[in-house]
Amino acid sequence: MPLYCFFLLKTALFKQGAKQLYANHLRPFLSRHQARVDQVLGFAYCEVIKLVSSYHAEIKLVKSMVVKITGSAEKLLRGTAESDRSQQHSSAEDPAVPSDTEPDQNHNH
Repeated sequence: MPLYCFFLLKTALFKQGAKQLYANHLRPFLSRHQARVDQVLGFAYCEVIKLVSSYHAEIKLVKSMVVKITGSAEKLLRGTAESDRSQQHSSAEDPAVPSDTEPDQNHNH
């Protein structure tokens, strides 16, 4: 535990702690184990390719569903915005409060 605290303190004291960690610890580790890391990443890449290939139809279906949903949402939002604009436009043309130029029907002469 004290060694761990010393390590954290040492890296915190440096202004560029991430660079210090990489240069002193991560890069040497990756250099020593480069062949194994490449092997593991190559295997993982192949497995991902197999997975994507086996689920290609499902991925295509999900993609088309997402496109349809976003298209519907876009139309819905556009329609809501247009109806809001038309309501604002009609209320501006047809005010609820009578204007001064209109005769007052409730006023007795």
